[in-house]
Amino acid sequence: MENRLHAHSCPAEPVAYHAPAGYKSSPYKANHFNNFDPGKAGKPLAPAADLDRRLVGDSSMGSTVLVDFRTFLTEVLPPLPRGTPNTPLDKGKISQVQIKLFNKFNNVFDEKGKPIPPKEDHIAEALVEAINSLSLPGGYKAALSRHKPDKKDNSKAKVDAGLYPDGRAPAEERPDWTHCRMYIEFKKGGSTSDPWDDRDGQLPEAERSSRTRARNQLIAYAQNVFLYQHRTALLSLFIIGDEFRAMWWDRSGVIVSKKLNYVKDPAPLLKFIWHFVQLSDEQQGLDPTATLIKEDDADFKLMNDLAEPHPLDMDYLEPGTEHIVTESPLAASAAGGDASTPPSDGDALPNHHDSAPHTDAETTAPEDGWKKQPVFRYVRQQFRDSLAPDWPRYKLEVGPEKRLFLVAKPVFKSSTMFGRATRGYIAVDVQTRRFVFLKDSWRPYYVGVDPEGSYLEQFLGDEEMNVPTIICHGDVGNQVAFTARYEERLRETRKRDSLAALQQDPTASNSTRSGSSTKKRARGDDEAEAASEEISEEDSLRHHIHYRIAVEEVCLPFSEFRTTEQLIRLLYNCIETHYWAYERHKLLHRDISAGNVLILPRLVKDESGVEIVEWYGILTDWELAKRVPEGEADVARQPERTGTWQFMSVDYVACNWTRPIVVADELESFLHVLVYYAVRFLPSTLSSVTSFVVGYFDTFILDPKSGRRHCSLAKRHTVRLAQLQFMDRPVVFLKATGEGGTPLNRLIATLLRLFMARYAVIDHESRPEEAEVARGSKAVPRATPSAKPRRVDVRRGADRPWFGGYPEKSSEEHPPVLLPPRAREEAAKLDSHMHFLRLFLQALDTPEEEWRDAEVIGTDQLVNYEPRLVYVAGIDSTSGTGARKGTVKRPKTDASTGNLPSSSAGTNKLAATDPILLSSKRKGKGRAR
Repeated sequence: MENRLHAHSCPAEPVAYHAPAGYKSSPYKANHFNNFDPGKAGKPLAPAADLDRRLVGDSSMGSTVLVDFRTFLTEVLPPLPRGTPNTPLDKGKISQVQIKLFNKFNNVFDEKGKPIPPKEDHIAEALVEAINSLSLPGGYKAALSRHKPDKKDNSKAKVDAGLYPDGRAPAEERPDWTHCRMYIEFKKGGSTSDPWDDRDGQLPEAERSSRTRARNQLIAYAQNVFLYQHRTALLSLFIIGDEFRAMWWDRSGVIVSKKLNYVKDPAPLLKFIWHFVQLSDEQQGLDPTATLIKEDDADFKLMNDLAEPHPLDMDYLEPGTEHIVTESPLAASAAGGDASTPPSDGDALPNHHDSAPHTDAETTAPEDGWKKQPVFRYVRQQFRDSLAPDWPRYKLEVGPEKRLFLVAKPVFKSSTMFGRATRGYIAVDVQTRRFVFLKDSWRPYYVGVDPEGSYLEQFLGDEEMNVPTIICHGDVGNQVAFTARYEERLRETRKRDSLAALQQDPTASNSTRSGSSTKKRARGDDEAEAASEEISEEDSLRHHIHYRIAVEEVCLPFSEFRTTEQLIRLLYNCIETHYWAYERHKLLHRDISAGNVLILPRLVKDESGVEIVEWYGILTDWELAKRVPEGEADVARQPERTGTWQFMSVDYVACNWTRPIVVADELESFLHVLVYYAVRFLPSTLSSVTSFVVGYFDTFILDPKSGRRHCSLAKRHTVRLAQLQFMDRPVVFLKATGEGGTPLNRLIATLLRLFMARYAVIDHESRPEEAEVARGSKAVPRATPSAKPRRVDVRRGADRPWFGGYPEKSSEEHPPVLLPPRAREEAAKLDSHMHFLRLFLQALDTPEEEWRDAEVIGTDQLVNYEPRLVYVAGIDSTSGTGARKGTVKRPKTDASTGNLPSSSAGTNKLAATDPILLSSKRKGKGRAR
């Protein structure tokens, strides 16, 4: 192979994905933590390292590409920047290090005279001392950080050591995640704590619990570096006793080198470090479009100035709701004035949340005459909260025009290392000094998958749409995730080799895919085509490209609603927006969830012309949207799509990718969002909101035959039987006085009857694909019995009243499901938005006295909520002792994916041809090692 296609410098076009037959929608991976992370529903959980690492680790199975160290050096590690003097590492220093390391590993012996391996701490001390003895270029230093976490790190992660640029090495043995350029983790020797298996013919990702824990730990450290820094990739080192591995991390996976013994020969390890410190910041993985802001910079001072309260900052509550006391973190910012009172000095607050006048100034320092403008109090408070002590601040470029924005701590971050890795910020637009919302992510990079900003641009000018107003957006340079590109090249190489082998040996026997027909195909071209199909059918790592988008609105979370009427009205706004997107713009959102509906306060004039605050529901996060095909079949555009499965419709979860999402699925998702927020914040007859939420939203049913996950029984019974229940009792929403009679109960009951009719029709018209599965099931072969079993006549003896008069015998083994009257007519009402919207509007038209006292309870009733325990229990229930099975992705090796050259594992000799182990998302049983 020619030298590496660098992750953020190579020309990269979106990947064309060819969906297998029957894939009408990209499948979601139910075992991916990001698909069911409660933080996406506006309920962030406290850090719990053991649970978080376990879930993220299981979600990341199958993300490894394993290569020989020589391959890593020549194809993964970037070459030195052009013009960099090639200063070789002094051989005398290598020899000195070798002597010291040999003595460290051979200075204590047991009674049989065998050397006793040193402890992890002693290895770490010796190697850090050895690295620093090299006098690395650029003043780089290695520093230990084994026993104390970074003070600003809530996860309390304590990586053993790190490599830092000149003057940045921490002094008190704490990791500094903001400036760490390469982390180094140490484990004792042997395979017990080694996450990977170098043996030929074995799966690269080991499954024994101690080894998976080590892998989860390494992923967590990589996550931390990416969280505190803006990066495209990360290089790191893993020391296992007297051996080491090099690792390349990015948002599509990790490339890992096979182990080498650095005690016998430290040159490969030391030369690797020597090479690394001479790379440019960009080659080391830092994002060149993100500039770290120093404390003495004008931008740093500007952020501090803008965070200070303005005397004219305005309350954001709707009139008449100020008296409702809540425990919201933003409640304090709502105090201090009548929400209906505009600023008194004539500086009226601009619409939405504008915070400063437009300016064409290119400098970020406030100019003479520049004036800080008032905003809604919650906007400035959220920005002020993001300026956490010691948290790094950055200046980011967005869009082709490279518009500049200032950000600090994200208000939202993805829970996983691999994937979209979304981070959301309350940002400052340098050009206007206004607060905006900025989203940084790694979007799927496939033909036909459009960026979110393209949809928001399409919505511009449509006054009916309650969606974010786009400022600018664009892919960040050419920053594609390298690991997926690298794996793709390896697969293409293997495909060419396989086809060439078939052409050289046309008599080779035809192989069939697992589960496919055993009928042989014609040889020659047909056989080559079969081999090509077998390879292209394999799962591969997902392709991602770095993307940023900035929008005008800084919104409130939906959990801030204060009355039942607000909840219904705000959700009505979002459903109305969904209607216009579908009818006018031919788009389906495809990720309706609790985290993707927001509240936007606006200033409007009442009947008397006085400006008051009015809230609107905003439907956001359009990155998974898809255009409705007109006159053509719907097909999958990418091998996997993420989403929020707790709010997906019961039928779509059951069907997965065999049919596309339709309007009825999206409307059901809106119903689940309504139920979710109602049970959390409104008074009800529920005895345990937490138990209900876990049982309804977070629990799943696993089909042991197909391996598919289905929605919980509670969620399925709700839409199938039109009964919202808990512990066999109806869930009734109450007023603050404890009385019933809120319009919400009638609305939910009416909506549920529509979905009950829909599922009755679905059951009546069983899907063809399910029938095919049933017909394809094979009976278990049995031996012919030597004698028939004796039948006993139960009618002998005395007569019984029920003897005779048998009912008519059915001629069908499975009688058809009888449709209730008008079921088709009722179900058809969900084929469009019209009836659904009318029901919401009807509820909002309820007389005012019925809304009286229909307020929130004042506190989030979802207490002691820990769904991660449920998720882990679900993983364990599908696992065997010592190994995780069934629900996790599994990697493949060269032994199972083609005939690649190999060399003996566990030796320091670098083979002339390098074996490469590929990963796959294929599910399968593992075995303990």
